[in-house]
Amino acid sequence: MKAKTRPRGKKRYTVLIVIFSAIFVVSLGLLGYQLYDYFSANQFLGQINELKEQKPTDDDLSKLPDGATDEFAVLHAKYPDFLGWISIDGTKIDYPVVQGKDNDYYLRRNMDGEYHRLGTVFADYRCQFGKDLFSDNSVIYGHSAFDGSYFRDLLKYKSLDYYKEHPVIHFDTLYGKQDFVIIGMFMAGIYPSQGELFEYHNFVEAADEAAFDGFISEVERRSYIRSAIPVEYGDKLITLSTCDYEFDDSRFVVVGKLLQEGEDGKELAQSAQTHPGRFMPDAWYEAKGKKNPNQ
Repeated sequence: MKAKTRPRGKKRYTVLIVIFSAIFVVSLGLLGYQLYDYFSANQFLGQINELKEQKPTDDDLSKLPDGATDEFAVLHAKYPDFLGWISIDGTKIDYPVVQGKDNDYYLRRNMDGEYHRLGTVFADYRCQFGKDLFSDNSVIYGHSAFDGSYFRDLLKYKSLDYYKEHPVIHFDTLYGKQDFVIIGMFMAGIYPSQGELFEYHNFVEAADEAAFDGFISEVERRSYIRSAIPVEYGDKLITLSTCDYEFDDSRFVVVGKLLQEGEDGKELAQSAQTHPGRFMPDAWYEAKGKKNPNQ
């Protein structure tokens, strides 16, 4: 007597169930891992905020560099790489900033030096900060977390209305408070295969007026907005960089200039208009399936 065989359809159904179950379990595990990352990052940030509010001791004050204020003395004493605090009103951007010896260390580490996928917001190691010594352009990097934390809100600056509501970046360093009005924002690639490159991250010190003007001209060429905000050689700049996802390995960049006494950032921002003819990387057109005017 022949043994009964399971119909092929049922076998395939069983195999599919096993496959989809495995995919579900793996996906659930990855989701749990990400959620834990967000939770632990928020917990750590809460601890940093508590330290920020503590009154410094004499020992804390003694560890401050020359010319520093005492506002962040406790944080600097515990974390010597601590540089300052960056925030933008009405957004989730409200984070401590560190500066390491390179641009890799804090990419996947928290301020304790422990591995963390979301890393720490950090300044380019080439930038200079001091009482009377600030680079022409302070370049700051932060991850674009899917839960909306870290520098994710920068991507919202593709909207003109959002920009006009949140035009000012506060960057309070060990040496004092600074406010920057945003003058441009753009998308960039990081590989030659993605189209014409703009190495914005390498502009830290302006060699001369022509180099400064060239940088500003390139920002304006690529920016989502155009405005009447005055920018001239000698102005200090800040550049915030994060990952974008409109094409592979894309970056979104926001550039601001230091407000001078008497300037109102929100008032200046109201002159902005959408820049429909902005330059976009070739890879963007390819990802969107649009005709590329650059070719």
